[in-house]
Amino acid sequence: DASHMHPIVKECSFTVACDVENTLCGPQGASFVFGPQKGATPEDVVRLDPNLDHFAQVIKRDMGKDILTLVGGGAAGGISAGMSAFLRTELKSGIHLLLETVGFASLIQGADLIITGEGKVDGQSAKGKVVSGIGQYAKEYNVPVIVIAGDIGDDYEDVLEKGICGVFSINHLALPYQEIRHRAPRDLKDTIVNVMRFYRAIKN
Repeated sequence: DASHMHPIVKECSFTVACDVENTLCGPQGASFVFGPQKGATPEDVVRLDPNLDHFAQVIKRDMGKDILTLVGGGAAGGISAGMSAFLRTELKSGIHLLLETVGFASLIQGADLIITGEGKVDGQSAKGKVVSGIGQYAKEYNVPVIVIAGDIGDDYEDVLEKGICGVFSINHLALPYQEIRHRAPRDLKDTIVNVMRFYRAIKN
């Protein structure tokens, strides 16, 4: 029910920055992919997904908007789909929006190497995340990109199709998180040093 929406809001247009391309529902939707990251149990997920689907059906019935198949609609737990239901929105890749704003294309011209990072690189990293956005931009200018990650997960190879040349984990030992996190600053430094030693060797 948008009957109480302020008239000024109705006239506004909103650009929604999304860091993923996931839709609202289904196996690749907000509940199944991001719910567990926020603490949802498997039992919670099978309740959440049908509820989001029901919400989408009500929006389509009452407001004539299809948010179920909206690319990026599952971002931030479905907030982008919710905003699109009631507001005049344009969903854009968050990283592309940011890179355009700072003039990234001009900044990387003439660069020899780009080093970027992510907490965990996996299949999701290729679907609108920072590393894939940087890789796509850099690929246009033939600038190699490497990623330094806290962890490497399943299907991380997908980012290699997005202009990334290599992915390196800072974790050197198989230790529990509560122990390994205290080593992170040193392990990050060691990884960067080793990568740059190798890069300098092949450049020379």
